[in-house]
Amino acid sequence: ILFALHHYGKTAAEFWRDFLFSIEQYPLDIENDWPSAVPEGFGWKKAFTDFLDVSSMSTFYDAFETWMATSTVDSIVDVAKTFDAKVGTWIQTPFPSTP
Repeated sequence: ILFALHHYGKTAAEFWRDFLFSIEQYPLDIENDWPSAVPEGFGWKKAFTDFLDVSSMSTFYDAFETWMATSTVDSIVDVAKTFDAKVGTWIQTPFPSTP
């Protein structure tokens, strides 16, 4: 999530409002399936790609893998610190309960 918010310029408030609250339930066999079993374009995967405005989960995964391959521990920690510094502002910024 840290990468998605950082790389795509999203806030924690937008994550809650525009991603989590937009997930449409997809029927899974909860005893045998994993969230990864949701097909592209449905459920949480559709909400996530819509939220980030990417064409597919593969597009997101490719960007994430590139970031991880070229990042150092220090650069990832720096992103996390930036994220932590912004949280106070995001919490104090009201947003509508629905997009």
